[in-house]
Amino acid sequence: MDEVTVKVLTIIIISIPLIAAFICERISQIRMSKRQKDTLEDLQQKLSKLEKLISQNERGVYKRIDENRQLLELLIRETPDLFKTHGWIRGWFKSLDKYLLALSHEAKLSEYESGIRVRPYPNVPGDPTPHKD
Repeated sequence: MDEVTVKVLTIIIISIPLIAAFICERISQIRMSKRQKDTLEDLQQKLSKLEKLISQNERGVYKRIDENRQLLELLIRETPDLFKTHGWIRGWFKSLDKYLLALSHEAKLSEYESGIRVRPYPNVPGDPTPHKD
């Protein structure tokens, strides 16, 4: 073989692994991009389902807030001594109310758009710190 042929073959032999490595890296990038796209689509679907759950399931979070407050009003009216003997009930209702309000706030839901009029949080006997809506 002449010198030029040897140089060409050497270049080809050295280039093949580099080209193969480049192709493998590119295939890996494409696969990663597809996985990220699939993951993004999955996350968007999950977010959409969560938004629907918060805003619509069982008539939505504002309905849940209002009904819990209605139940609390009933307990205050019909069994006022209950809060003296079971003070933890105050904290449970207050905690649930704060949680549901925070959930609606983070989900960027509006009481007005929900079509539900949420009653104010009632004054609970023995509660030293009034609840804020």
